[in-house]
Amino acid sequence: MRDPGTGRSRGFAFVNMAKDEEAQEAMEALNGYTLDERNFTVNEARPKREQRRDYSRSGRGGRCNSLW
Repeated sequence: MRDPGTGRSRGFAFVNMAKDEEAQEAMEALNGYTLDERNFTVNEARPKREQRRDYSRSGRGGRCNSLW
């Protein structure tokens, strides 16, 4: 994924850790860390939200069940 404003990679990753305590320590230590002028935001992963798409040609918010 790329940042729409800069065109640079958003640069994210998922890390699994064996112990919750170690994961919490790593999040606290790395959140706000800066590397190569980029700030880290570190937090626990959350389930992805379902995105609603509108395929209406009218632009009035109607839903269309077929693809054209």
